[in-house]
Amino acid sequence: MAEVDDGLTIVLSPAQLAAVLQAGQLENHQRLVNRLWGGAQLVFSALQIVGGGAMFLVPEPTMLTKVGGGVLIAHGADSGQAAVRQLWTGEETEDFTQMAGEKLAHSLGASDQAAHWAGVGLDVAVPLAVSLVLGAERILAVRAGRISLAEEELAGGHTIREHINRTETDLRDRLVKQPKIPAATTWSSVRVAEDVISDTIRTNKQTIEQWAMAGGKGNLRLVYSGSSPVGEGVIRATGKLETMTKARIILKRTQVAGRVWFVLTAFPEP
Repeated sequence: MAEVDDGLTIVLSPAQLAAVLQAGQLENHQRLVNRLWGGAQLVFSALQIVGGGAMFLVPEPTMLTKVGGGVLIAHGADSGQAAVRQLWTGEETEDFTQMAGEKLAHSLGASDQAAHWAGVGLDVAVPLAVSLVLGAERILAVRAGRISLAEEELAGGHTIREHINRTETDLRDRLVKQPKIPAATTWSSVRVAEDVISDTIRTNKQTIEQWAMAGGKGNLRLVYSGSSPVGEGVIRATGKLETMTKARIILKRTQVAGRVWFVLTAFPEP
């Protein structure tokens, strides 16, 4: 086949023309794939940012959760801006984390291919490392026999939602809305609540095991009695706000995520 343009003749055989057209189709296909992958990366980035933000919203977050949340938000934003550019241009785009990893690998004498994979590895390692560190913190807490109320809430509990950081106004409103309860109470803090619940569960370990193995639908009610204040509450009979040194912990059976029970609720009581 021949085309003439200002006296210049370009000759293409049928096979060569087919190759040119195929290359154009492949380029369009690759751009489509890149855009689809960019869209997926944008979703993953948004999830990272949401997850990082949630770590700041946990009542009384530790320094570890604050750092982890900050890292996830920053990495999510970095991945997100690269995903948006890839979605817009259709060209494969690296985020700053990956580029930093590649630059470091190059400075250590790595080849282009090795540096590329080092950058990819760093990009993947950032959120994974945060998950592993926070997971290790949870394991240490479990081995120490400590209850995490945040995890109990995920299982279906409502201690944090109903009985943490409640004001006197909140407590009096609850007495109005729940006319059958003798008192409306709140824990001093998440830390105090977790200490009391963990201590009560350790003390009643045998009772809990027997109850869990027995089956049935009834909840297990445990009582804590101490000498130090654990919270405060408004007594319906007197209408006064008083300091509490006792508490009640209620466990409920479950068959979710390998668990057999969770803390349904826990609250100080007169």
